[in-house]
Amino acid sequence: MAEEPDDIRDDIEVTRARLARDVDRLADKTSPSRIVQRRWTGTKSKVRGLSDRVMGTARDLAFSLLGDSAVAAIQASGMLGVTLLVLGFLGTAVGTILGLRRLATASSRRG
Repeated sequence: MAEEPDDIRDDIEVTRARLARDVDRLADKTSPSRIVQRRWTGTKSKVRGLSDRVMGTARDLAFSLLGDSAVAAIQASGMLGVTLLVLGFLGTAVGTILGLRRLATASSRRG
């Protein structure tokens, strides 16, 4: 009989903790700023995925520029992340240069 009140107190504490967690989750789900943040994150993810499908990923660029054996060697050395980052920057730079070149060519034809 002496343990019964302690068991009841323990049950109450567990129930309070669950209820507090549930209230926090509900507040998080219904907070306007959190809703906007989740939607913004989802939109960015979708755009990034679409961009990767259309333009390819840095990994695709590595395979097309270096070939399978070179990428395999880079992976084995543990430097794949750095290499992909550098290739991503190079790809962006090349894309920018080509875009600017097209603009210059188009404007010189007009004027």
